[in-house]
Amino acid sequence: TEAANSQSDFITLFIKDYKALAPEKSLAELFATQQLRDKVTTVTSPGETIDALVTDRGIAINPRRTDLLEKLKNSKLPIMDINTLKEIGDKLAGKPDPIEFTDRIVGVVEYREGTVFDVVRQPK
Repeated sequence: TEAANSQSDFITLFIKDYKALAPEKSLAELFATQQLRDKVTTVTSPGETIDALVTDRGIAINPRRTDLLEKLKNSKLPIMDINTLKEIGDKLAGKPDPIEFTDRIVGVVEYREGTVFDVVRQPK
């Protein structure tokens, strides 16, 4: 391949391939796949270990973290309930279509100490 024999840096090679493979697509379209959904498809951490979800539109604090909620309640930060944050996302991007999966496992999610936490199934 050109990359193996090239004197060009990674970014230059990436842009060249990107323009050849997807000339009409923006980079945002290629990489913007994460969406808030009504149902989580893959669990990577237990919810109780997440203190905050920070987005461009607002910040949702875990309701169990009353200490954080108290400290931030008079701040100018856009603190809101996670359901309100999801509603904003739905209004901006629309509700995503459900994803159908096969039974084939293509990945395994291990938690920090090594226990299997979830599996990733192949989309149909």
